[in-house]
Amino acid sequence: MAREIREGLMAAATGLIEGFGTTMMRNVEQRDKEEREFVRSQASLMRERIAKGRAKQSKLENEVRSRLTTIETTTPGLLDSDKIAYASDGGSFNAYQNAVAKDKQLIAQSPGKKIEDIGGTWYNQKDEAGKRINPYVRKSAEATAMATLMEGVFPKVSIAPTPEKEEETTSELLNRIFGGDTDPNKLLDIAERKVVSQRGIGKVQNLDLYYARGGQAIQPSAKVGTPIGPVTAKQADLNYEISGTTQDRVTRIITELGRGLVGPTEDKVSMQLNRIYQRGRKDREQRDGIKIETSPFKNSEELSDLSLTISKILTLRRKSDKRAQKEVKKLINSLAPSQKVVLDLVQTVGPEYIKSGKDLADRVQFAQLLSIY
Repeated sequence: MAREIREGLMAAATGLIEGFGTTMMRNVEQRDKEEREFVRSQASLMRERIAKGRAKQSKLENEVRSRLTTIETTTPGLLDSDKIAYASDGGSFNAYQNAVAKDKQLIAQSPGKKIEDIGGTWYNQKDEAGKRINPYVRKSAEATAMATLMEGVFPKVSIAPTPEKEEETTSELLNRIFGGDTDPNKLLDIAERKVVSQRGIGKVQNLDLYYARGGQAIQPSAKVGTPIGPVTAKQADLNYEISGTTQDRVTRIITELGRGLVGPTEDKVSMQLNRIYQRGRKDREQRDGIKIETSPFKNSEELSDLSLTISKILTLRRKSDKRAQKEVKKLINSLAPSQKVVLDLVQTVGPEYIKSGKDLADRVQFAQLLSIY
């Protein structure tokens, strides 16, 4: 009797174990099937994302590269930051193209002129020396590489590499044996490794990996460039038309002054001019509270430059237009304090000096007139 009971219990236990094992194996197989299908579907979705991302990214980059090529070819003198800014945004690029088109219209109306001669007034940038940059004239010896400019348009994306396949822990093994679900993140890693290995991407950071994880095509970064101003024709250079009489008079006065500045002289004109200069220098020192050099020029070259500048000032002062008077102020401001004293001297004695000529009697008479000043 006991034997029969024992055999019955063993048979029941065996049946229970076999039934549990069969059920467990069925669950594991079902779970594996579902997870393999999940991995396949995710891998397919990742491939689709990569294909779409690549196509859209290529379209964006080709468009920006075309803009940069146009900008680099037409206006090589632009700052790199502005080349990038104008190429990054469709609105900025359109404004740039409109400005260039208007410059070309100005050229069509100005026979014999080049676009770099009268165009580019819309670009308000200066170089390190404070001189206005002409967008149509390249300053640097070499152009910046297109790849470098493109990097300035599209921001870099930082992508974490696909995790390495890890060994199963004891708890994960038991969970799998008893039909438990695998961590979804690990299934995604499996799908990603499947796509990566098939495309030969490897573990390096790659835009394909970025697209596979749902990343969208990288848009050009929003850059703010130099505002494009109005297009106007450059004003023609002021025509000084310095008369030979004016320049001759100024040069002779300053030359005579130079003789007097060198040292004691028996020439009455040079001596009187030196006295007038020294008096004017002291008066300006007291008025402006500054120390002024005793000599307004150090050599014949500086004497010649000063003579030309003062001749321009006297010529432009005869003109009534505002632009000429603005240029007069600019020229006067460019003079050193000692040179401004010479300007005052020339304006004071100039009308009488022209009468003296080279005749000694006239020079004596002129020297007497100077003594009054």
